[in-house]
Amino acid sequence: MRPFGMAGRLCYHLQVMGKPRKGDIHGAAAPAKAPGRGPGKDVFLYLPAKVVEGVIGSLAIMVLMRLFDPEVYGRYGIINTTVNVSNVVLLGWLIQSAHRYAVKFRSGRGKRAFCATIAAGWAAVNVPVIAVAAVSAPMVLSGGGPQGLATLLAAVWMFVAY
Repeated sequence: MRPFGMAGRLCYHLQVMGKPRKGDIHGAAAPAKAPGRGPGKDVFLYLPAKVVEGVIGSLAIMVLMRLFDPEVYGRYGIINTTVNVSNVVLLGWLIQSAHRYAVKFRSGRGKRAFCATIAAGWAAVNVPVIAVAAVSAPMVLSGGGPQGLATLLAAVWMFVAY
């Protein structure tokens, strides 16, 4: 079973990675860099991946615009933008710190404490978001009907599962 949410995915990958590899913080000395390997080469490896991501995103937008009514697609756009911005504001610090220290706590005694800390931070943000959604659900249902409630549930699901 795949882990749920950012904290679960990170801890899952830490467990899958297993033992530190040669050159890691806990491993032996880092091997010498290959000649010609530098930031320029990394940029040219990263660039095609971002181009492919952009092309797929553009194709997805064109398909969604043709499949759904403008009202439904507009609602999707509002939900998507709101969830992405709130995720960056509320969880960006946790994601960045998790990536920063993931290698340091990949193995040893600190891995369990690291995963617990990340999971606690994730829960500290997501539990209030779910609580606010639960409190506002009756208001959304009375004002927007089942469509409004479905929109609220979709937004909460997207935020929590991000």
